[in-house]
Amino acid sequence: MTLPYDTARCEGFYIASKMLPMEGLNPDCIDCLRRTSPGRDQWQAYIAPHDGEGPCPMRIGPMELT
Repeated sequence: MTLPYDTARCEGFYIASKMLPMEGLNPDCIDCLRRTSPGRDQWQAYIAPHDGEGPCPMRIGPMELT
């Protein structure tokens, strides 16, 4: 399932460690449709990733679309 093009996308929040600066995605971001849905090439709006404190308020899970 994909999102409409007028819904902002997100790059996802990467969990950093001292050894590896970009170790991996936050578990909330793995199946978030804001990250996984394709966007338009030029005109797609993006939001800043969540700071990682608590659950992401902007997350759209795969089963949350009607």
